[in-house]
Amino acid sequence: MAAPSAPEAMGVWVVGAVALSLLHAVLPTHWLPFVLVARAQGWNRRRLAALVVVAGLGHLASTLALCLASAWAGHHVVTRMRDAEGMGGLLGSGLLLLVGAVYFSLGVRDREHARGHHHASHETPERETTLSLVAVPTLAPCAELAPVFLAAGGMGWTTLGLLALLVTLSSLAATVVLALATSHGMDHFHFHWLERNERLAIGLVLGLLGLGSALASWNSLAG
Repeated sequence: MAAPSAPEAMGVWVVGAVALSLLHAVLPTHWLPFVLVARAQGWNRRRLAALVVVAGLGHLASTLALCLASAWAGHHVVTRMRDAEGMGGLLGSGLLLLVGAVYFSLGVRDREHARGHHHASHETPERETTLSLVAVPTLAPCAELAPVFLAAGGMGWTTLGLLALLVTLSSLAATVVLALATSHGMDHFHFHWLERNERLAIGLVLGLLGLGSALASWNSLAG
């Protein structure tokens, strides 16, 4: 059987990289925390989309840096990349758990004030919350794309640059669409318990996402 030509091989790498980036973008940890926090903070969808893009660029920058390093340095770097992914994932998970804990504590206070008929408002620090949301994906690069970049490394930096561009565009498009669609859908469904305990529920969901992400990162390090 004849070996695939350069254009055919390039097509394989492009399809593989884009498919992996789209599957990776579907993970709720990449967009659901932004939707929940934006809803709690009263941010509009333009700001939500902008924050998703900024955080996505940070995540992709760390991911592509590791992928390009693997293509340059060779196969043994993939193992080190997985270690870096695990450590970064643990840091990002810790931040997600911290943000979740803040919202949960504020939700508990909201319930206490509602029972006591108080109307004091406890605002979540906006700057710290925004920085934490951006830091979470940036600290947790994705090592799943490393084998594709490693295999495509022999095709030159032009091909690697094209792969990086396609991965960036497809990942950002997918996360923004999912975030906006979820935000739009939440506006059309009203659950009275959630409306009364919004920050409490947000804290629980963010905590569960952070815990799941931490377990996945720990398994990556243990493996």
